[in-house]
Amino acid sequence: MCLLTIIIVFSPAGRDGSADVQKDIVYAATILSEKDRNFETDELRRRTLLEEVSRSSFFRALKDVVEAGYLNHCDGTQRSVYELSDKIK
Repeated sequence: MCLLTIIIVFSPAGRDGSADVQKDIVYAATILSEKDRNFETDELRRRTLLEEVSRSSFFRALKDVVEAGYLNHCDGTQRSVYELSDKIK
């Protein structure tokens, strides 16, 4: 078994805990990418870490994670499909 340590610097969390959601998204994405290189947003949202996060908070945090360069949106897909960026592969 491989031990993975993720250290990510996001802007300080506001009252909504957005930095925690961002870290949880990256962690869940890392786990999903071990099984398959690409993953859909629905797969991310079904992870235990993110089950209690509201839809709007999830997508706001996902946008921040993509803008920070940790995930890439896969072009040419009909659904929202992402992959880990080279920044954390």
